Amino acid sequence: MKPAAFFVNTVQKELKEKGGLIEAFKKGKISGVALDTFTDKLLNSPIAEIDKVIITPHIGVHTLKANIK
Repeated sequence: MKPAAFFVNTVQKELKEKGGLIEAFKKGKISGVALDTFTDKLLNSPIAEIDKVIITPHIGVHTLKANIK
């Protein structure tokens, strides 16, 4: 991945390798993180303290286009 890349996880499961993701961010291998999985564990982990991290409660699929039938 390019250093300007953002890591995006939209799976409704808990992220297993938080340490590796934090390390990649600290070393400048990625620019930011978007996690569409909201858990108390995640909010209380070191990854939630990183400025360029977005955490949402699995609502990424709820867009206007996705819901028009």
